[in-house]
Amino acid sequence: MGDGYSNLSDIIGNNSPVQQLPQSSTFDPMLYQAQPPQQAPQPQYSGPSYYSGFHFTKKLLMYLSFFIASAIMTFQTPRAHLLQYIPNAYTAGGVLSYTGVGALAAAAVIVSYLISILLGNLV
Repeated sequence: MGDGYSNLSDIIGNNSPVQQLPQSSTFDPMLYQAQPPQQAPQPQYSGPSYYSGFHFTKKLLMYLSFFIASAIMTFQTPRAHLLQYIPNAYTAGGVLSYTGVGALAAAAVIVSYLISILLGNLV
């Protein structure tokens, strides 16, 4: 060795094995290169089959909810209960006025919205 360095086996003693580097090797620290963690592949929501199936289901539920709501509004009992609170819902001849029809249409939209929420949670 030399130049002021002492051998480790002289300091510790010859009782324990000492690893010695070969004379030709030099100290070369390994550089740690951080790699980003591998992420799980994300599902593809942009494909044509997902897109068309998703929108077909949503549109079908919307039309189904409109149909159910308009069917509910055609029954006599809901119509009578709703229109008794609307002034001028009937004309003098007992036929629905524009006000009554508008009230039924607004009620059908509200009922349709509630049905679509219920059906959307089921699917």
